[in-house]
Amino acid sequence: MTWGLPIWIYLFVAGMAGGAYFVGFLAYRFTGNKQLFQLAVYLGFPLIAAGVILLILDLGSPLRFWHLLVQFRIGSPMSIGTWILIGWSVVAFAMMVVWVIEGDVGRNPELYPAGRGRRVRLVSRALTWAGLILSVFVMSYTGVLLAVSSRPLWAATPLVPVPRLCLPLLKNCQPKLGGQL
Repeated sequence: MTWGLPIWIYLFVAGMAGGAYFVGFLAYRFTGNKQLFQLAVYLGFPLIAAGVILLILDLGSPLRFWHLLVQFRIGSPMSIGTWILIGWSVVAFAMMVVWVIEGDVGRNPELYPAGRGRRVRLVSRALTWAGLILSVFVMSYTGVLLAVSSRPLWAATPLVPVPRLCLPLLKNCQPKLGGQL
């Protein structure tokens, strides 16, 4: 299996998008910095979209991509990865929509029935946690791709997803830690 530049770019941007979400989530959860978390989602969504486009273009016949959408095969890393990327993208997009609604509820509470703001916050919280779980899968999926390839250097170990999961986290934490990594 030979991977070209589009795959290498995808591996980088997907890992960065998942890592940014994860670190943004931690910053929001432990410091209350919602702007950093929102920035991670607003940047991560187009990165994942660009990565998916690169993956589709790298297929031998890109028009057959739809087969991955209608057939879920648990034994196929491409099938699982497709659904992970779709799931994370849907959650990220839904979060952006909820944040717009949340902002409108805060600015114009008289336009919304009582209790609507609380329901919007509950949906936002549920999406945030779903996105966290999916971001871990997005980051580790790139490691799974490396592990199932026929490259002798990394094909012999099942532990490849572990460092692939940790590297984006470290890279995203570096600016917050004063560049000490």
